[in-house]
Amino acid sequence: MFKELKKIEDKSELIFANFYTTIDTNSYMKQFFSSQEQLEQTIARQKKLFFEAITKPLKELQFELIEIGKIHYQRFIPFELYISGANYLQTQFLFHAKHDFKLRKDIRLYFETIRNYGAKGYLNTIFEQDLIFLDELKKKQDDRANSYKELKILHIEWLTKLILAIKSANKGKLPELDFTKCELGCWLEHSDVKDVVTSKENYQKIYDMHKRVHIVEQNIFFFVENKKYVDLLNAYSFIFKLSFSLSNMLTFYMVEKREHELITDELTTLYTRRKLKEVLQNGFHCNNNNITIGLLLIDIDNFKQINDTFGHDIGDIVLKEIAESIKNSVRNMDMVFRYGGEEFLVLLPVSKLENIKKIAEKIRKNIEQNKIVINSKTLTVTVSIGTSSCDNIDEQTFNNIIKHADENLYIAKRNGKNQVVH
Repeated sequence: MFKELKKIEDKSELIFANFYTTIDTNSYMKQFFSSQEQLEQTIARQKKLFFEAITKPLKELQFELIEIGKIHYQRFIPFELYISGANYLQTQFLFHAKHDFKLRKDIRLYFETIRNYGAKGYLNTIFEQDLIFLDELKKKQDDRANSYKELKILHIEWLTKLILAIKSANKGKLPELDFTKCELGCWLEHSDVKDVVTSKENYQKIYDMHKRVHIVEQNIFFFVENKKYVDLLNAYSFIFKLSFSLSNMLTFYMVEKREHELITDELTTLYTRRKLKEVLQNGFHCNNNNITIGLLLIDIDNFKQINDTFGHDIGDIVLKEIAESIKNSVRNMDMVFRYGGEEFLVLLPVSKLENIKKIAEKIRKNIEQNKIVINSKTLTVTVSIGTSSCDNIDEQTFNNIIKHADENLYIAKRNGKNQVVH
């Protein structure tokens, strides 16, 4: 096939001997060979292939190179190093070819074939392993919660179709090319994704990353059809890495959303008792010795009567309105929790003890003055509040502090409700 190579056959022994020495004296390159014998066998095979290339049919040569590419991959030799070796040999042969145009042309074509079909060998092995990996991953994905499964976070089916289309060189088997129409694209375009990815900047990163994956996919079959396997390997590696970067990013936001749901009450959007427990485990305190931690225990007056009279749907509206009033009455540094059915708890750092009662009174008055309109009827709701205070609150001190606040709440209820007892 590459008949002109015969002209330089006499130089090949020296060139391959130098190539052997280069690898043998380079600790990084040598680490990929288990023994001196294996290195010698690899160089001998390359040399034999060079001689055979003079007369061997191209298809047989290509098959041999594909097998060499597979072996290199199985030995964990980076493809960049395989390319580097081919480039080194090409440079050496071109140096000895001098001004022989036909010979130099055959040398370039021969080493282009080495690079190209070696890349195909790498690709074939990578595809086999990736298909197994993706199949195992899909089985695990099927066992996950619906929220993860529905998102198709890992793009498993899409990647599997892509590999099978490339392997069969069948463009008709390619997965959806339009990034807005694939399953993940539809989710990004039409679902409540922005409830998961709260930052517009992060949403744009995901959107752009997903779009980039599909842009590369649209060009990938050019490399398949033109048998540009080096470019194909690079494009596939890029798609695979980018797809899993995208998957990892989406997984992170899903986990973040799940964590947020666990510490946030769905109805009122206040913190839950789970979050309170977390706060207590870490300790809610202030480094300033002049600061006291106040605790407010708030209970809606006659809430059972509201539910019995108007129904639980109206009761839920009342709970949301009360929660909103409490949030609007406290400062950014304060923490508000839904403590029970109709009970709320507030932790607030203050510099003066009297400020605890002032904030509690502000909450009580704002709730009383907030007229809740339901079906053209105006409902006035009040709350009773018990307070307590301490220098810091943690798991050990909480029971005593909440007990004191609960006792004050009981007094407020007994004394007629709609009041603060400090």
